[in-house]
Amino acid sequence: LRVLFATETFSTGLNMPARTVVFTNVRKFDGGSSRWVTSGEYIQMSGRAGRRGIDDRGIVILMLDTKIEPAIAREMIKGAPDAMNSAFHLQYSMILNLMRVEGANPAALVQQSFRQFQAERSLPKLEARVLELQQQRDAAEVEDQDQVLGYQVLLGQLAAANAELRNVLHSPHALVPFLNPGRLVCMLPELPDPKNPVPDFEQVPSLQPADGAGPEEAASSGAVGAVCPGIWGAIVDFQRIGKKGGDG
Repeated sequence: LRVLFATETFSTGLNMPARTVVFTNVRKFDGGSSRWVTSGEYIQMSGRAGRRGIDDRGIVILMLDTKIEPAIAREMIKGAPDAMNSAFHLQYSMILNLMRVEGANPAALVQQSFRQFQAERSLPKLEARVLELQQQRDAAEVEDQDQVLGYQVLLGQLAAANAELRNVLHSPHALVPFLNPGRLVCMLPELPDPKNPVPDFEQVPSLQPADGAGPEEAASSGAVGAVCPGIWGAIVDFQRIGKKGGDG
């Protein structure tokens, strides 16, 4: 072949050296937008120039039909190649197929894979990162740590007590006698967020409504609002289903 027009896919997938490689454009459409050719693509395609044992040197011609900044050109020509990461994944079907082959060893296959090589090579960096994070953890200081720990313990006790109280109140023996028409109930569309910020321990909470607040504001900010943060309503009708004398 004297001349071959191809994309970078040809240069990546086949070992097809050539005497001269010509770039007719330094921009390409990647399916979403037009961008500059990356350094990895340029290195992969330009590396085909020069046939081993035939040519003393390879020739690369870069045709420019638009202005390009020096930093972009430098990054394209002298930039680092694309990182190569293993896509090897050991699956159950692969293990079963290996077990059918006499003398096959799945552990040896994984040990000799490129993925295992990358994992072992990155192990020192991961260990150094773990050590750094441990040092940061040990050096961290929490202001008023005793009060924060005590507050956390109280939050746990409060959550357990609320759960126990909720189970008792929702039991049929305690709930059914109060489900009468006209009964005022509080609807909770969703549970309150348990991740409350650390309060000011010097401030004493108050259940009294603010000065000048109306009935609705008093209900939401006073004792009623503190007891139930949901929506208030009244039972219109209630029917008990079940055997007489049962739980309902």
